[in-house]
Amino acid sequence: MGGRAPREERFYLVLDGPPEEGDSLYIPEHWRLVVDVPNLPIFDKVTNFGTIVFDNELDEDIHFQANIIFNRGGNIEIGTVDEPFKRNAKITLHGARNSEPIAISPDFDTGNKIIANTGTIKMYGNKRTDTLTRLHEPALKGSTSIMVAPGLEIFEGDRLGLPPTSFDINAGDYANVTSYDTETGEITLEQPLEFYHWGAPESTGDFYNGVDMRGEVVILSRNIVIKGTSQDNWGCQMLSADVTEYDHELNEKKFESQLILHSVEFDTCSQPDTERAALRIFYSVKKPSEVKHSSFHSGLGWGGNIYRSERIVLENNIWFGFRPVGVAIDHGKSITFKDNFVGFVQKRTTFKAEKAMDKECGVCVCSYQSETQTCPDVRVHDNIVAGASYAGFIGPGHKCNE
Repeated sequence: MGGRAPREERFYLVLDGPPEEGDSLYIPEHWRLVVDVPNLPIFDKVTNFGTIVFDNELDEDIHFQANIIFNRGGNIEIGTVDEPFKRNAKITLHGARNSEPIAISPDFDTGNKIIANTGTIKMYGNKRTDTLTRLHEPALKGSTSIMVAPGLEIFEGDRLGLPPTSFDINAGDYANVTSYDTETGEITLEQPLEFYHWGAPESTGDFYNGVDMRGEVVILSRNIVIKGTSQDNWGCQMLSADVTEYDHELNEKKFESQLILHSVEFDTCSQPDTERAALRIFYSVKKPSEVKHSSFHSGLGWGGNIYRSERIVLENNIWFGFRPVGVAIDHGKSITFKDNFVGFVQKRTTFKAEKAMDKECGVCVCSYQSETQTCPDVRVHDNIVAGASYAGFIGPGHKCNE
């Protein structure tokens, strides 16, 4: 692992020997750290004012691990828009409920087990051609194979999600692929299905006003993975936010955040009984951000939480397996939520209040935090919600006769 800058400007990160588990890593401004070894010990905290780049020429997969990664006005780059990351890159975040948190702003709760971004993060994975297909036959409980369309790009080891097709919102399945027949469309599974899922050879659109009632099968695997350990039933999170810091003389320094995620997988992220979603974008108004072709799954709390932010595009993503909220957009401006699939959003098992209803939804649009908020130019269209507690979509309403 070394720091490399282009041409004649070169810097090297000098350590007192190889890094050891529990070390903290600090990258100063103007320094460039290239991660060019496949495995590193688990860092405690990584603070980046400079640039961290995952080496795209390394002929091995990269696994980077830490308790907290704080991109404090710096840059993190994995792949580029013209050359997506070639192999597999995995960032594992460690920690439990009582692990030490990080504070980046007095305006909101940050928490722990986190990638916190007040700079720029750009991650470009290999785009999956096929991320959603339909069941071509009913998939029976206990079955170890399912039938989908032939000719898809589905590979051994892929992780799949099958949302509920019944009235039971808990009847969703995860499945791992052992093989796929490109000619017949048969997928064999590592473990038998726990629930029944309805399918048919042809779409039901002609009978239900264009709605295809067949069960979806979503492909969750990507080659860039952000994963939380399952310790203490506590997932990881990514937070991107604009913040203002003050030094001891009250001199002001503003940090402007930007998040570009293409084809990135979030696994075992979000933290139960909080609003710390797998992905949070808070108070991000200065620079545009976009999340496309990515997957968020196996969550322990919310999927996405977009709050008081502007110029955000969330397009063609999979949000599968969260509770009690899939994605919430509140007090936003110029936000597009398009071509997303949201499914298998369950009730909380820890909500014990009497004579009260938990706030739940597949997608909450300008409705969760306040009933009177305004959200100019927030566009939600061409999305699917399949299996969500209370309602698939909740949006602003108006009084009768208005």
